[in-house]
Amino acid sequence: MFTGEKRWCPQTLIISFGIFSFSLAVTRNDLLWALISIFYIVLMYGVLKIPVKSLENVKLYSFKMFLFFWSFFPLIMGSIFRTWDGYFLLEELTFVFLLSIFAIMIILILEYYTDLKSNVEFTSIFLYSFPIAIGAIRSVVRFLSGQFFDTFYFHGNSHFMLELLIITIFSFYNGYILKYYLKNNSKYNTFVGMSRELEIKIPFEIDKEDLLEFLNTIFNKFNRSVLISVSTIFQWSIYGVIIYGMIVENHPVMVWAIFSFGISIIPEVITRHTKSGFPAILYFWFTFVLFVYTIGRPLGFYSLSNWWAEITHFLAGSAVALVLFSLLMYFVDRSEKLYIPRWLTPLLILLFIFSIGVFWEITEFYVDIIFDARTQGGLEDTAYDILFNFLGASFSITTISLFSEIELWSPYRSKLSKVLKRLGI
Repeated sequence: MFTGEKRWCPQTLIISFGIFSFSLAVTRNDLLWALISIFYIVLMYGVLKIPVKSLENVKLYSFKMFLFFWSFFPLIMGSIFRTWDGYFLLEELTFVFLLSIFAIMIILILEYYTDLKSNVEFTSIFLYSFPIAIGAIRSVVRFLSGQFFDTFYFHGNSHFMLELLIITIFSFYNGYILKYYLKNNSKYNTFVGMSRELEIKIPFEIDKEDLLEFLNTIFNKFNRSVLISVSTIFQWSIYGVIIYGMIVENHPVMVWAIFSFGISIIPEVITRHTKSGFPAILYFWFTFVLFVYTIGRPLGFYSLSNWWAEITHFLAGSAVALVLFSLLMYFVDRSEKLYIPRWLTPLLILLFIFSIGVFWEITEFYVDIIFDARTQGGLEDTAYDILFNFLGASFSITTISLFSEIELWSPYRSKLSKVLKRLGI
């Protein structure tokens, strides 16, 4: 039992191992592992600085050691494997496992140093999403490096998709093991929200009336009548594409138009059965995205230019980000056990967007293999799809900050203004 004696704290070892991994990365010009090594030092040092104040917190010291030893081995082994050829799977496993440990460290640091209050559901989603998102960013950066700096890494779209698939599988496997171990270990389950329960069960016990009323409160700056009118025009334009497909007997165009039209009437159906009504801006944006997606087929935009597909992914990313933002704000507002600082919300949404983009591309890849659907146009198409999902989400979040009742960027602006004042600017 801890009685106040000074405990061994491995700051020196952490810095030494981090510098060793960083040095190996620098000698072989491996920027990725150099950044990971620096990130490891920063996160582990931040965790160790969380004070053990009393007997009740003695488990925190044990948890620090758990994070240290579980991050040490993949860091060193990853540094070694990346110097040998033929160890692709081991390299990916150590990379993803280290990112999973980083995810736990980030949650712990944010819970102590910020106002974040997590729970088992939020921690689990972050534990799964963080490695997938970082892996996707790594793959896209490698692709862009090849495009603009003539570096060679991917042999084609199959190689690109194989890397994303392995990262996704390992992320879920490692995340499940770590979550199960933490949640069922009495020494550690008080940390990273594992002992808390989420009050609102997803998605079965959501009060639709309450949710719509909340969303209408957020998006009340928009002119409802104008947006509904424009949305109706988009909706009937999609219906026109259905008629066009029937006349010219273009069945793929007709099927996709029917699918889009079916989705577009969902907000209208919800509005008729609720008092609050569906938020007009969401109604407008969904019908607009569906319109752009649908109209490109009969007009041949997808065949004329690859950029039309990227435009649809940009809009899809913005729409998904809008949904994630709305739901996240609702859960935070209605739960006493979960709190996410406003400044952290955009970062989390962008993280989730990368993960969703990876799932979508993997689905398209295997649909092409099984049904010969040819939805993916190759390596360039896949990488840019993921990138434009991210850009669309960034656009959506920026727009939300400017035209909703929730200020997302005010903490950043206040911090920036303080820095500028100190610099005399």
